[in-house]
Amino acid sequence: MSPQPSARTKRTQDAIADAARSILQNGPIKNLSMVSLASTSGIARATVYNHISEKSDIYRLISESYLADFAKLVAKNEKPVAGLNAIADFIATDEAIAGLRKHDQKALLQAITYIHSMPDPIAKLMMDSLLAWNLSADLISADVMIRWLTSYAINPGTKVDRQVGAELLVAALMKDARS
Repeated sequence: MSPQPSARTKRTQDAIADAARSILQNGPIKNLSMVSLASTSGIARATVYNHISEKSDIYRLISESYLADFAKLVAKNEKPVAGLNAIADFIATDEAIAGLRKHDQKALLQAITYIHSMPDPIAKLMMDSLLAWNLSADLISADVMIRWLTSYAINPGTKVDRQVGAELLVAALMKDARS
């Protein structure tokens, strides 16, 4: 287990992740560079290099940023339909995701493929969310939830679509929890 970063390190990494998400709003993933991250974040390039040694570090920081956002939505919404709907709305309307949908569909599909592989932090968040909402908490349920949520990165649909989808998913996961 890696040690928790200091508060200062966390603030810097959050600023880099926010800058990366901002850059993705307006262009393809190839626009993510140390120079663009430094410029957008207002952090010295040398400091960015201290936190980013390779492209995968940028992706990790972006992923951690999204996971933190989703965890806040889960904590804020005690009812599963409201929580799932809030996360689906977030994904459907997030400007960085919309930027990838518009400018770099290949990168968006690669990100979704990675998410579907359910690495430990994503699996943990899904399982914790299902448990918090007293729903069926197994890997199959987590996988279904991930696939449903990521569908809104590809096709945001309407607010009504997301609401109905959340209601149907919760009904299915409640049934599984009772079985």
